Formats: sequence, C-alpha cells, structure tokens
Amino acid sequence: MEIKKQENKIIIFDWGGVVESHREGDYNIYEALTNIIRQFNAVADEKQLLKRYLNCNNELNIGARKRPEDVEKWFHRIKNDLELNCNFEEFCEVYKKEGSKVYYYKEVIEFAHSLREYCKTGILSNLIFLDKIRIDNQMNFDKFDYVWLSFEIEARKPDKKIYEFVEQECKISPENILFIDDTEKNIVAASQRGWNVCQARGYELYKIKDSVYKFLNE
Repeated sequence: MEIKKQENKIIIFDWGGVVESHREGDYNIYEALTNIIRQFNAVADEKQLLKRYLNCNNELNIGARKRPEDVEKWFHRIKNDLELNCNFEEFCEVYKKEGSKVYYYKEVIEFAHSLREYCKTGILSNLIFLDKIRIDNQMNFDKFDYVWLSFEIEARKPDKKIYEFVEQECKISPENILFIDDTEKNIVAASQRGWNVCQARGYELYKIKDSVYKFLNE
C-alpha cells in the first residue's frame, strides 16, 4: 500500500506486548522471571514468589526510578521478600541472560524501522533499568527518532506526566501522534489527550499496519 510522507506526524510503539511477547505459550517475561526466581530460591512456590516480585515492583514503582539508591533499595527488598540466595551482580547477570531468551516479534520491529522513511518514530515503554540493554538489542534505538523509557523519565504509563513529557519533547500536536500499545489503560490515557491510538499485540501485525496506513494517509 502506498504511504504518504508525513514529517509532522509520529508513530510511537510500546515495547512489552507489542514487540516483546506477553502471550501465553511463548517464552515471555513472566516465564523468564519464574526461571530467575527458581535459580535463587528452589524451595518456595514459584508462582507465589512471582506474584510477590511483581507486587514489590509496583509498590516501589521501580519502573519510574533511576537513582542508584532507589535501585539498591529495590534489590534488597526483593531479595528479602523472595528469600533469594544471590547478590545484586549475580541477579543482574541471570536477569539479562533469561531476558535475552524472551520471544519477540521481529516483523513488528522491521515494520517500525521502515516507517522512519515516512514520519517520525518513537518508543514509549514502562520498564526497569535492567531491561534497557535487552530492548536496545531487540529494537535498535538508533533507528528511532525518540526513545522514552519510564525509569529514565521517572514516570510510568498511564500517568499523564509521561504523555506530557512526550508531547513537550517531540513538539508534535496530539492529533498527529499515533500510539500503539497492548494495554487498555495506557491506550485510554493517550486517547484522552487527543492521541490517535491502536490497541494491539505483536501477533496482530495486520491490525497495527491498518492503523498506521489510515493514520499516515489521512
């Protein structure tokens, strides 16, 4: 399909769920986290420990923290709560190793890269500092005009602060933004600001493409 070049428009991709799979049956981040926990606590119930890990991340809002002291506090909290037998360096090494195995949609990345010929492109993702290397390896930051990571901005979707930050930095009006995310609350928050939105997962590339073509040809 022919696409109009629209230099005043931007298409922003979420990462988890859109690029990296959260789909049951794939080796997703939850499977990876379970394996990480298993390596450092082989006795306790893995599902309960995973639930406690995710709850701890939410309570400490680690996805919006970049100060070293906050990261250290986070690690000691999960180590104690989950009774992990490791130090910070050992945890990071295993986290990165297991994370590198998580399945992701290369076709979505290739499509995202191809769009830079027609408009601005960006990444907007909630993630912790340990995910940055993995997301760069998967998506190649250099092939996007903007990369907005929650822990660096110190705000997480659907907090309006992160959307305001994006608008201020890219200086593109809301009606000229298309945001692709798999999570309803993030989509709703963006839509309320006047952004164009597409709620889709990486295995729904046809849906992503349809929304992109419509957005660029308006």
